[in-house]
Amino acid sequence: MKAQKLFFSTLALLFVLLLVACNLPENSPTLNPLRTTPTRTVNPAPTSSTPLETSRPEGTPPGKMEPTLAPGVNETYIEGILQHSTVIVDADQDWILHKPEIDNPILYPVDFGDIHSMKVGVDERYLYIKLEVNGTVPGKGLSFPVFNGDHLMSFGTNLGFDIDNNSMTGCLSDGGTEIMTGYGIKYENGNIHTNWLSYMTDPTGTETPEDARYKNRIFDQENQYGGEGQNYFILTFPLSVLHLTRGQEITLDAWVEVSSQRYDHASFDMLCPQSLVDPSHPLFCPIKIKLGQETVIR
Repeated sequence: MKAQKLFFSTLALLFVLLLVACNLPENSPTLNPLRTTPTRTVNPAPTSSTPLETSRPEGTPPGKMEPTLAPGVNETYIEGILQHSTVIVDADQDWILHKPEIDNPILYPVDFGDIHSMKVGVDERYLYIKLEVNGTVPGKGLSFPVFNGDHLMSFGTNLGFDIDNNSMTGCLSDGGTEIMTGYGIKYENGNIHTNWLSYMTDPTGTETPEDARYKNRIFDQENQYGGEGQNYFILTFPLSVLHLTRGQEITLDAWVEVSSQRYDHASFDMLCPQSLVDPSHPLFCPIKIKLGQETVIR
């Protein structure tokens, strides 16, 4: 009889515990008769003041995170990397004519179309590019200027990477590059907007049409810092996507072009240190660098 009463008492206690557990709120701690503390901790919901922390590279100092496809590191961190980077210095006011027989036959001295320098830095995961020009890039209240009655319409920069250092492989029209990146803005319908911020990889071997040169065309890359209303911009790219590694030797070339209502290349400037200038080939200036090396090329 005592065993039967004990059985029914135990059964009743289990039934009560089951009812209590079924009526717990979803985020309440789970009851555990063997513990005096909850077995589940509920994290508070993120608020608008909670910084996004999803893409921080190892070693990145705390700071506001930007939700970008490139890592959302703060500008102070990037500038720290670039303090120990490869710096390529370009001569000032060294615009060149781009095929004057079919394009602009005179020189438009556009200050924001004149490269001052480029810095190339890396950490263990990412490539950082900072390009400075000798004027303020239009935007944020600054309009495109007019030269000789010809309204400028766009600003764009291109940076090509020849990762096997062989100009006879890759995209031949771009100097043998395997990777092409760029940033550009355009004046359209009275407004200035970013119309190109991308990187392209894996040449197809097809040179024409131009939009068929690369297999992977990634157009949703975001401008990290600078750009419109500034005299610089900084872009950040994952090394793995670009098939690059720290310490790798590559060849790069870069240029800035400005279009107008009359000409595709109203102003044109190659990134070319004085030590590498070749007057017989003004539109090509291959620059060999080692990623992560701290040096200055003049």
